[in-house]
Amino acid sequence: MKKYQRSRHFDKGFTLVELLVTVMIMGILAVVAMPNWFKYINEQRLNEATDATETLLRNAQNRAKQEAQNFRVDFRVSNNIPQASMYRTDSSASSCWTYLDSLGNKKSPRDDCLNLSEANQITLSLIQGNSITFSNDGSIAPNSPLQPNENVTLTIPNLSNTPYRCVRIKTILGSMDKGKDSTECQQS
Repeated sequence: MKKYQRSRHFDKGFTLVELLVTVMIMGILAVVAMPNWFKYINEQRLNEATDATETLLRNAQNRAKQEAQNFRVDFRVSNNIPQASMYRTDSSASSCWTYLDSLGNKKSPRDDCLNLSEANQITLSLIQGNSITFSNDGSIAPNSPLQPNENVTLTIPNLSNTPYRCVRIKTILGSMDKGKDSTECQQS
């Protein structure tokens, strides 16, 4: 009589049903996580742009104090990309425009410019003016278009819950802080 021997090559590996269930579960998890991932990425872009804006404003303020000269920071939007320029008020900003919406901040060879490359869809909003001037003592100049209690606001358009970030100019002495939502970024 022959002994019944079970084939052992079927005992190893995964069955087709197990693989299909695993792929379906991974797909469902990806669909659930995708909106949160995009929200996270957009918030990181806004945070980087806000940090770059605050850094540029603080650098202008510090250089105004150190060099005892007025420094100005101008903002503009070119091809839907926000840009900024820092310069002495006795010089021109035309060759110094740099991007404000990058994840890779690099200092440019010219120390008057903060070079922020890579275009993203960030919108710059300035209610009162497109520049701020720091006087030689680091305070806000009386003729500056942006004055205390005004903001440089950054948003990402075309989103259902549009995230806001802003740099708030708090006092005439040039005190600044950052706001993280539409209520914190409202003009006072």
